[in-house]
Amino acid sequence: MKPGIQSFRDRPMVRLAAAAGLILLILILLPAYFETYQMQLLTYGLIAAIAALGFNLLLGYTGLLSFGHSAYFGVGAYSVAFAVQYLGAHSMEFYILIGVPAVAITSALLGYICVRHTQIFFGILTLALSQVLYSLALKLYWVTGGSDGLRVPRPSLLMGLLTFSGPSGFRQFITSYYYYVLAVFVVCVVFMWVIVHSPFGKALQAIRDNEVRARFLD
Repeated sequence: MKPGIQSFRDRPMVRLAAAAGLILLILILLPAYFETYQMQLLTYGLIAAIAALGFNLLLGYTGLLSFGHSAYFGVGAYSVAFAVQYLGAHSMEFYILIGVPAVAITSALLGYICVRHTQIFFGILTLALSQVLYSLALKLYWVTGGSDGLRVPRPSLLMGLLTFSGPSGFRQFITSYYYYVLAVFVVCVVFMWVIVHSPFGKALQAIRDNEVRARFLD
């Protein structure tokens, strides 16, 4: 391959890396210019963006429209709340170790039912199953707290290495929690990029483009 052609093909990657670096720099500098409440909103936005990454893999790359993606978000949240309530854990790392496997198991069980169908039937099944979980969360209010949910105290970060006390303790926690979520978001973005550019990711895109042909390639 000629050097000129290789450099031409590398240009999109360089531009993508430069844009990603610029966005990351802006996100790192934001706490210096925003108040505590605004930082909380930004953190919630990053958490929603992490959930959107998974939805994008399902819809954008595989072509499967799911109406029940929020059910996994709720399962993870309630798994953490139950861990706090019955195990007394207050570490963010422990929350992740509890929430991620619980969501993975739930998605595997629901996915085993839903992926047998495609197009609108897949969407209807995901909607129905998510409504079942939603109804259980509301009806079993003595377990789940119903519409009020369960209260989770402020967790510790980095296995308790970061402590927050004093008049500015809450602000310090919010800022540190923002950077914590930002780090998790960056890891998820890199992980998702690796997936979509792997042979598995190409297979997902083949399913989106032509499911019948992709089945014959198996």
